[in-house]
Amino acid sequence: MTAHTEAPPVMEQGPRAAAAARPPEPLAEVTFVITNYNGREVLDGTLTALDDLGVAPSHIVLSDDGSTDGSPAWVAGRYPAARVVMMPRNSRRLNAVRNRGLRQARTRYVFLMDNDIVVLPGCIAELMRVMHSRPGVLCCTPRLLDARDADRIYQDGATLHYLGLSANQARGTAASRRPAADPVPTFGGGIMLIDRDLAGDIGLFDEGYALGWADDGELQLRGRIAGYEALHVPTARCLHHEGERGRSRAYGQFYNRYRLILCCYAASTLLLLAPVLFAFELALTAGAFATRVPGDRFRALRDIWRDRIHWLRRRRSVQRRRRVSDAELLGGGALQLPGVLPPESALARTARAVGRLLDLYWTAARAVLRLLHGDR
Repeated sequence: MTAHTEAPPVMEQGPRAAAAARPPEPLAEVTFVITNYNGREVLDGTLTALDDLGVAPSHIVLSDDGSTDGSPAWVAGRYPAARVVMMPRNSRRLNAVRNRGLRQARTRYVFLMDNDIVVLPGCIAELMRVMHSRPGVLCCTPRLLDARDADRIYQDGATLHYLGLSANQARGTAASRRPAADPVPTFGGGIMLIDRDLAGDIGLFDEGYALGWADDGELQLRGRIAGYEALHVPTARCLHHEGERGRSRAYGQFYNRYRLILCCYAASTLLLLAPVLFAFELALTAGAFATRVPGDRFRALRDIWRDRIHWLRRRRSVQRRRRVSDAELLGGGALQLPGVLPPESALARTARAVGRLLDLYWTAARAVLRLLHGDR
């Protein structure tokens, strides 16, 4: 794995000096929770990287979502001291799998990771440094680099667009052209160091989310609403083995977007954004037919209505804890559209142009929200 490791600033002094310059990994303070479904092919590299860091098997938890490839038994055989917890069947509810692993951790700090992540040297120490740098940090996410090309970014933080979509992502950008900067507030990114005490204070992950967009970011958003910090740390790095997703998550992208808006947006925000949200829904309906995912979209609408008692209860809980207004949490910028939409298609280009116009609407709405909530 060392072939993919980015050269530290002191590399010209030699590898021993570079290794000595890194702060020691605070491994005794961290449990590594790996979420898994049929990951036998990638788990070997993931676990070997943890071995190389010196992670004790007793600090590894495999939280499995009903795998059928023998990967849980393989991990249990290789690491008898690791804890393996299994869902009875494939639930496709990743947040339930995450929560099950978090509850097995015996340390306050948990590094939550997928089964295809390679943790690079120095990553955990850097995340812990930021975690301890100020009070109230709920979680920190690292920069994810493509395992096939360590100069290509897979995930480097994001913001939440006021239309309920990810914005300002850097996927595909050359890391060499995006210098690592100070930690910034973030939304999304399921690979994260979590303060389990603070996560428990807001109820861990919402298990009502489907597999898809925002099932990780919802924890970060709820934490920020409650006054905690969710930070992205570009100076901490992991490698990610990207797989094909296709249409498999289209339903979750639609459903989760509705759930996040309805649970997490304040009533004043919903009222101000209603006209543009409605117009955008009409555009998404047209886009669903254009991309052949109308069934996923309409099933999501049906299920949001079916689940209204649950998410209304969740909404009341989130809003009672609100300490930060949506004016500080939401933004504009380039959109990541839900569903399967080729980035260079005519529809995607049109959507990006419209998105720039919609930023003007957000500028006005944000000013009103700040006035209503007394923000400066």
